Amino acid sequence: MINIVLEMHWSNNPIPLDQLKSDPDFILDIPLGLFTSLESPVKSVNGITGDVILNADDVGADQAGAAQAVLETLDNQKLDKIDYVQHFRGLFSSYAALTAALPIALDGDYAHIDSGSGFDRMSAIWDSDDSKWTVNAVNVGSNTDEVPEGSSNLYFTSDRVRQTTLMGLDLSDSNAVVTTDAILVAIGKLQSQINEMGSDVWNWVHYSEVGIFGSCFAEYFINGIGGLYFCIKDNVLYVKGLITVTTSASTVQNIFVFQNADYYILKPDILNVNLQYFSAQRINLWLTGSLVYEYVKSGATYALKTTSSITAGHVFQILPTALCYVN
Repeated sequence: MINIVLEMHWSNNPIPLDQLKSDPDFILDIPLGLFTSLESPVKSVNGITGDVILNADDVGADQAGAAQAVLETLDNQKLDKIDYVQHFRGLFSSYAALTAALPIALDGDYAHIDSGSGFDRMSAIWDSDDSKWTVNAVNVGSNTDEVPEGSSNLYFTSDRVRQTTLMGLDLSDSNAVVTTDAILVAIGKLQSQINEMGSDVWNWVHYSEVGIFGSCFAEYFINGIGGLYFCIKDNVLYVKGLITVTTSASTVQNIFVFQNADYYILKPDILNVNLQYFSAQRINLWLTGSLVYEYVKSGATYALKTTSSITAGHVFQILPTALCYVN
């Protein structure tokens, strides 16, 4: 559409009113020339011609607000919201605490270990091949409570020391142990020295490993010293100790009955054997005296027996005494 505006300017001459009255249109009867309208560059839109009113679809534009919706969708679907995996699993006070809380993790998972002030923070990464947490940064002054143990060089513990085997023990050296000897060498020397001593070793054992007291006797102690002990050395049976009479008796009584066959008397193949008399010295009640006893084999019983009456309360000492040969 073309709008044409005509402006009229008059001179100082008066308007010919009489002529205007008789010919009302004369004032406009002025030739202005030929007008040609400009041709519109747009012929049609989407097949529409004439006076065209364009909308968003006609020009391929988004509806009002559509761009905002697209922006919000992209924001909600960005990488750190839908694809990101939180691999940091937290901070723990020790390796033990980490493995207890997270025994299983994912590839890429990691955690921090910090025992507090004075201990540097360590980083542990999950190793899916070995199914364990691997510490890849440690404090120079770290302690074994925090550093994971290897498979070959194990930590020192008292229990492991006690269970250590003596592989490679050498018994060929019986020289004295010196300060420069390793533990295995020192043990080898000591055992070699013991082996060379042979039968000179006195191995006293408590009576409880040999047999039982008779009903009228018991072991006795003075200031922690005493008891009844037996020893076999060079196939000879020895006895020593302190004993006391617990019940008086006027007849022969068993002082001690042997129940371990290793301590039976070596004897001819006869039913009964009575060996020589032995003496135990009385050491209490300010009186002198002795207890005479013998080793007796009577049927299936092997025992030390009295030879006379006994009185309750008497205490006797038996100095190391050879009793007999044993099997």
